[in-house]
Amino acid sequence: GLNTLNDIRGAIQWIAALTGKEIDLYDLPLDDEKTWKAFHDGRNETVFQFSKGIGVDLSRRSQPNSVDDLAQMTSAGRPGTMDALMPDGETLLIDQWTGVRSGTKVAEYIHPSVEHILRETGGVCLFQEQISAMFQVACGYTEEEADEIREIVGKKQADKMKALVPEISRKLAASGWSETQVEPFISPCNAAAGYSFNKSHAVSYAYLGFACQYLKENFPIEWWASVLQNSKKEDLRANSQYCAKYISPPDVNLSEVDVFIADKKGRSNLGRIVFPLRMLHGVGTAAQYVAEKKPYSSLADFFERVNRKKVNRGIVAKLIWSGAFDALCGVQKISDRNHIYSKYLKLYGGGEKEEFKPKNELELMKAQGEAFPVIEPDYAAYAARIIGRPVSCVATVKKGVPGRRVRVAGIVREIFQLKTKKGDDMSFISIANLDASASITLFPETHSANIDSIKEGEVIWVSGQVNEFNSRRSLIADEIKVIE
Repeated sequence: GLNTLNDIRGAIQWIAALTGKEIDLYDLPLDDEKTWKAFHDGRNETVFQFSKGIGVDLSRRSQPNSVDDLAQMTSAGRPGTMDALMPDGETLLIDQWTGVRSGTKVAEYIHPSVEHILRETGGVCLFQEQISAMFQVACGYTEEEADEIREIVGKKQADKMKALVPEISRKLAASGWSETQVEPFISPCNAAAGYSFNKSHAVSYAYLGFACQYLKENFPIEWWASVLQNSKKEDLRANSQYCAKYISPPDVNLSEVDVFIADKKGRSNLGRIVFPLRMLHGVGTAAQYVAEKKPYSSLADFFERVNRKKVNRGIVAKLIWSGAFDALCGVQKISDRNHIYSKYLKLYGGGEKEEFKPKNELELMKAQGEAFPVIEPDYAAYAARIIGRPVSCVATVKKGVPGRRVRVAGIVREIFQLKTKKGDDMSFISIANLDASASITLFPETHSANIDSIKEGEVIWVSGQVNEFNSRRSLIADEIKVIE
């Protein structure tokens, strides 16, 4: 049921159609340098299990070079490892594991009797099978009894595991374990009962992740075409900074109902993914009625031949704002689309009714971003004109030097509010511009002064300092203004 399987299958089908190359999913080159370089750099977008947060961070920190490494990595990112402590009572198992992987720490073993069980994972307990084996060796459990422990862990029955702690402590003491060795044994067991992987599950996930990365790095056009086919609008926005360079904007004379790659049919824009009509916001099933009559010689030709009952005013407006008529009508800048709309009203024969027409340039830009959610309009350039001061694109944040001050602008796509350890309100805001996005941090003082005026869909400019944490850059805001 994983959508990842649809992405992989679609990419393999595209590769076969365009190149004639048959990709065997079960016989991929596991030493592919491009694939491992992408993992080392944390370029894991759309890669199953490793695309966000802890997956990207672990990828950079642990520098994987095999599917076994990936299996350990995906297990290391589970609560069973993230919440457990090393014998010193302070170091998290996940930090110990990445330290051993990177060579900054030496593998440590809680007891000599379990060293052979934990050696492959650098002294850190990652898999359910390791817990089961340790119970046999250290506590004298039979295979059947140890498998009951594995089942408790697998079913996340944390209460049952905690109830076993006194018995475990007695058995370990009887086997010669010291008090300082008992807690490091119990800690990962309790944590693993919260959520941990068995090894076969981890390896299966790891191989799927490798397949995604391999296809993305070696066949990017085919990969992104497949991902695009399976995407929702929010997915497009999330991936726009990675896939925008491969995608051509919608065009009523070029776009099909569904995704296609331009060079498949010998058309222009060789090697580009042509954005499908059906994925334009508000067009949907009407796409087939637009595609079946193309090519169109002019706007008048479009209105003369299109089925107006199926392609109504609102749908044509969405096509205009998305830029689908730009090439047909010779549009050079976004503001020209209002002229197309006025001309369209006359051709349509609908008088001066303008319920779909944006009232100003900013509304027009928002309408374009809504209709074609891959590449946002250049809100930074617009903001610079409005405020009369230089404004950088939001991509500056990710490329910026930590500590440097910058001023950026973009449209608010997400607001996440939370409380600090002291109980004060703060927030994280995601803003987008062109094919990039940036995270803006509002600490309590800035949050309380601005949060009431900031809404999703508003365009804001932000002044602040570039900050880096866990290899990710964000902007710590100290001044924010909504662009009216």
